[in-house]
Amino acid sequence: MWQQTQSWIAAQANPDGGWGYLPGQPSSAEPTLLALACSDAGDPAWLDRAELGWAALMGPSLLRRRDPGRARALVDAVLALQGDPGGISAGTYDASIPGWAWVDGTFSWVEPTAWGVLGLRAQDQAEHPRCVQGTALLVDRQCSDGGWNSGNPDVLGADLPGYLYAAGLCALALPPGDAVERALEFAEGVREAPSTLNLSYAILARLRHGRDPSVELELLRKRQVEGAFSGRVDRNALAVLALQAAEIGRSPLLLEA
Repeated sequence: MWQQTQSWIAAQANPDGGWGYLPGQPSSAEPTLLALACSDAGDPAWLDRAELGWAALMGPSLLRRRDPGRARALVDAVLALQGDPGGISAGTYDASIPGWAWVDGTFSWVEPTAWGVLGLRAQDQAEHPRCVQGTALLVDRQCSDGGWNSGNPDVLGADLPGYLYAAGLCALALPPGDAVERALEFAEGVREAPSTLNLSYAILARLRHGRDPSVELELLRKRQVEGAFSGRVDRNALAVLALQAAEIGRSPLLLEA
């Protein structure tokens, strides 16, 4: 079934070799990296001509099977990017831990930090100080419910709710431990909120940590309509990556636990 979605994704490629978030939109780094990772379509050389910004953080993991050389080369870009280590906390979290940001040098956020950690781990850099710091930031920013908000677990004494997709992404990036156990339990909430984004990350996280994703897989498969799971290229690519991981055990995002 994921082969149909691969064909859908390939059909949405722009003439320049990249993809937009939606069919017909100008090519952007995030959907292009995800699309390249899940199929043989497109042209990885598009990345050399593009301004990747924060999405460079995704390259070392997503490209490690499709284009290993380019994936390794992007490690330097990951290490060159950094969130502001001198931020001021409005809650109980430690804003001095350097992670990664949407805009280089600004407040470190959860999603780019998760991709930074995942990318370094994918390139055997788990012991690099930046990876250790990023891991510490994710653990420090985990919400009381076991998920992750965009950046803060709380603010001015009030707990913030975790997001389901972020719980899956962070569990995918983190090594086994209490934070992952809490995240996987929280992420079971995707069964009541089964979006393509939530389910794809939950499946990948469960597979990475040796859990059965059969409930989530059934829900994801039900979302496919006329070969696609969504109108968005990035969401379809994530669904393909999750299904490939489950059905053939192949995914650039499946690191050893």
